[in-house]
Amino acid sequence: MMIARRLSGKLRVLGIETSCDDTAAAIVTGDGQVVSETNRHQHSVHAAYGGIVPGLAAAHHQAHLPLVLRETLQSAGLGIGDVDAVAVTRGPGMAASLGVGVAAAKALAAVHGLPLIGVHHMEAHALMARMGRESTVRFPFLCVLVSGGHTMTLVAHDVNAYSTIGTTRDDSVGEAFDKVARDLALPWRDQQDGGGLGPALERAAALGDASRFPLPVPMDKSASATSPDFSFSGLKTH
Repeated sequence: MMIARRLSGKLRVLGIETSCDDTAAAIVTGDGQVVSETNRHQHSVHAAYGGIVPGLAAAHHQAHLPLVLRETLQSAGLGIGDVDAVAVTRGPGMAASLGVGVAAAKALAAVHGLPLIGVHHMEAHALMARMGRESTVRFPFLCVLVSGGHTMTLVAHDVNAYSTIGTTRDDSVGEAFDKVARDLALPWRDQQDGGGLGPALERAAALGDASRFPLPVPMDKSASATSPDFSFSGLKTH
């Protein structure tokens, strides 16, 4: 049955993501269709601390993941026996949070005799550009990855084959956003979507005067101006 679904493009994979503070799961087919997805945010849990607390994040993953998995399967009208494989984020991310998802994925795969696929967090971001669009987004392609922990440009030659063009020399842009928002004591939003320090800073900036404060341009000196790398620590400190 699994081989027949693979040939028809309807291979069904249960994906689990717990790399930071979102407890998420989805059913995705071999042709890139997202059949169902569920996400539980933790914005209200971490807002009082001005950042993600790893121990609290892991504890909430443990509490929420069983319900997230059940809701994802129910929304798709499937049981675990209708799934062909289990995929899970294996890193990079917060170790305690990753451990919750990996342990759950291992248990499901072992009990139900399913293949287990460990997914590299950043590779997944890069390959999302091709999901359901393999005929139009072909290898090789140029990719820009911007997240809370990474800022880089790379060439995706194939699955598991990448060349890095440039990366941050210090902080990622996401880290800079979070630190500045924390120092300004900007409030997080309470809604399920759009919460966090980065979005809070973006909303505040949209209401501000861009000419009020002179800010430096990173890596504009002769020794670094031609580099493909990034740098945000000086801008963040300023």
